[in-house]
Amino acid sequence: MTGKQKILVVVEFENEPAVVVERAAWLATLLDCDLELLLCDPDASSIGMRPLLSHEAEIMSANIEAAQQELLSDLEQIAKAIGIKATSSVLHERPIADGILSLALDMNPKMIIKGTHYHSASERNIIVGTDWQLMRMSPCQLYLVKRSSFKEKPTVIAAVDPMHDHDRTAALDQLIIENAKLIVDKCDGELHLFHSYQRLVAIGHAASWAVKSGTLPIDEIDRRTKKEHREALNTLASRYDIEDKHVHQLPGRTHELLPAFVRSKAADLVVIGALARWGLKRMLVGSTAERVLDHLPCDLLIVRAE
Repeated sequence: MTGKQKILVVVEFENEPAVVVERAAWLATLLDCDLELLLCDPDASSIGMRPLLSHEAEIMSANIEAAQQELLSDLEQIAKAIGIKATSSVLHERPIADGILSLALDMNPKMIIKGTHYHSASERNIIVGTDWQLMRMSPCQLYLVKRSSFKEKPTVIAAVDPMHDHDRTAALDQLIIENAKLIVDKCDGELHLFHSYQRLVAIGHAASWAVKSGTLPIDEIDRRTKKEHREALNTLASRYDIEDKHVHQLPGRTHELLPAFVRSKAADLVVIGALARWGLKRMLVGSTAERVLDHLPCDLLIVRAE
């Protein structure tokens, strides 16, 4: 026993398991963690219940188990080749998210890392999707691997909201930047601070129709909003010694602007925040992380504040 905290690595056949483990091993070297590989293969658990002869079922089950163990052994070697300790197990539970979350609560990992892929409209509308369940309910950081390419000196974008509409203590912005800087500093990468703000022009023009006694100072409101957001963003950047040329403020909605901004910087990773949601609120769809997941061309790290 090394006593190191673990990274829980979700291994799925459909989500490039070798790439996911390589990324997890890279993170483990940065964070000084061990790996726990969790192979999620729920379909295999139903073999014994199918209407097959008992002997046939036993042979099929044994072959599947052998294939699972062979894959896990190969994946463990990827980590061990760079000096990272890795252990593994197989999860048969359904829904998959429940099993992952149950294990995470027991082992208290540094983070969960999982591969992901583009989701169809029907998948996005299914509230029990594994990725979305983990995004809403993970008790720790969640790292979603989107592609195999990743620069040795990565470009990392920290997406923040310095006006703290939902985070009055600014704790979430601090977590976002600190986690982004940890990766950048250890890899000699490049950090960019990104913030978008909603212009009031459209809202103001709509509201002005209801104001008969005069005209709303829409342009002035818009200028003041831009200035206030920029001052708050600059204060945040200054606190973490982020150069002005790496501080970006754009007018519009984050889920619409962030993917394009990521492409313009050829970014490798976006770090974004999510406030903990409890009760019925945690089932609501619409957080920024959920809305950008399918449109980002790079990895996504979600940090969480209570």
